[in-house]
Amino acid sequence: FFPLKTERYIVDDLADVPANEIFLPVDAKTKMHCWYFAHQKPKGMVIFCHGNGGNLTYCADLMEYFVKKGYSLFAFDYEGFGQSDGTPSLDGVCRDSLKAFDYVKQNLAGAIPRCYRYIRRFCIRASVLIHLRYCARIIHQL
Repeated sequence: FFPLKTERYIVDDLADVPANEIFLPVDAKTKMHCWYFAHQKPKGMVIFCHGNGGNLTYCADLMEYFVKKGYSLFAFDYEGFGQSDGTPSLDGVCRDSLKAFDYVKQNLAGAIPRCYRYIRRFCIRASVLIHLRYCARIIHQL
């Protein structure tokens, strides 16, 4: 893992959709930093898992692509990345991903017709999404 915790987050919006900052409790001691971009009339929801380095700021251009295409987007930093508490670990990455998916499903998916995942060439991202699929929590594929 190659987390970056020192860079300041300066993203107020993507494609004129304001960022809603969320600190999601993972357990009694750990909070996970998340961004939610709620599109006015979403085609669906993208749950965005970044790679094994940096933090959310490194993927802002890619996240903006989905928002421009009309999707709401929920993105998060794994434990130990960015503004999230904790120390990076494979178990933590998988736990955080499940926590993010469950949060979206329980709190944000009601007004959104479909939920999507996005796999790119980064190993950690693909591994996390395969783990989510194994846990039968992915709804649809983009």
